[in-house]
Amino acid sequence: MILAELGLTDDQKEMYRVARTFATQEMLPHAPEWDRTETFPTEVLRTLAEMGFAGTCRVFQWLLILLIGLYVKEPYGTGASRVDAAAIFEALSTACVSTTAYLSIHNMYEFEMFSIFLLLLLSIWCSFERQFVFPNRKH
Repeated sequence: MILAELGLTDDQKEMYRVARTFATQEMLPHAPEWDRTETFPTEVLRTLAEMGFAGTCRVFQWLLILLIGLYVKEPYGTGASRVDAAAIFEALSTACVSTTAYLSIHNMYEFEMFSIFLLLLLSIWCSFERQFVFPNRKH
């Protein structure tokens, strides 16, 4: 269990409580059966998404706004921090580690794609810089 001494805010403690309650009531009774029958609990994941626990960050949304002025009418994700996500995933994993692992990987994807996008932008800038900003510089 995450302890208050780790510096969680009241909102983070509430997220943990909500996730832990859901895990105990909706996941724990079914987790052994899901594992035994190799069932992927799509309804549970759908409910977790509706609760805001899937797609916790909004990295791409803000990046699109900053770079090209594209605003997404229906924002996705909760805008949660990594600590928020850790609290949520810890609470859910008390009931079903495999379902929580899938959810955490789903959430990590956006961060990873953002990193790849930034590397691509850096590569483009370096190429631009070599050709136009410092064309006479030896590389």
